[in-house]
Amino acid sequence: MNILNSLTEDYHMHSSTFSDGYNSIDELVQYAGKIWMTKITITDHSDAGNKQPPRAWRVAVSRWKNVHNDVQVSFWVEADLLDVEGNICAVIDGRESDFVLLSYHEGVFQGGPEQVKDAFIKALHQHHDRINCIWHIAHGISTADALAIIQVANEYDIPVEVNAKYYRAKPENWNVVLENAKNIYINSDAHMLHELRDYRRPIYEKLWLIK
Repeated sequence: MNILNSLTEDYHMHSSTFSDGYNSIDELVQYAGKIWMTKITITDHSDAGNKQPPRAWRVAVSRWKNVHNDVQVSFWVEADLLDVEGNICAVIDGRESDFVLLSYHEGVFQGGPEQVKDAFIKALHQHHDRINCIWHIAHGISTADALAIIQVANEYDIPVEVNAKYYRAKPENWNVVLENAKNIYINSDAHMLHELRDYRRPIYEKLWLIK
């Protein structure tokens, strides 16, 4: 198990600017500086998984600058697994990110839970050159299915996320990731500022000691 991000780096959070977070991009960045983060990535939901329309044109991120502090800020997309054929949606407001994190959301996927494993594996084979990480894989599917997906991700050197929000609720579900994934990110999946501050630290410190 190789942890790819430090305690001051969080690569999974959502804004009110582009999806279902409670805080704007600028509010997230300002607060990240206050809690001594060095690098954050705002990973809003894809067009398929977004619960509300973006409040700003996605093209604006190409002009956005951090005028608040020295935190490094990137804009990625939490892509959605769409169907049993392994198709994915990796765009926000019709624009694709340079970094794609693939997720399964029950309300978006056009198929049953028993079809998720094969769909994920098809997506990895078809889009492995575009997929940079697998998000919250131990949430919503069986341990056996998660293991099969992780094994294919390892073949393509695609990291797997330990999602702090879901880990806090059921840490036992994440043993399949910790015991089998070659590379992991530990992220907050923050939708509110206190989640950005509080969710990762105890889990990161625990897993770092295990490592």
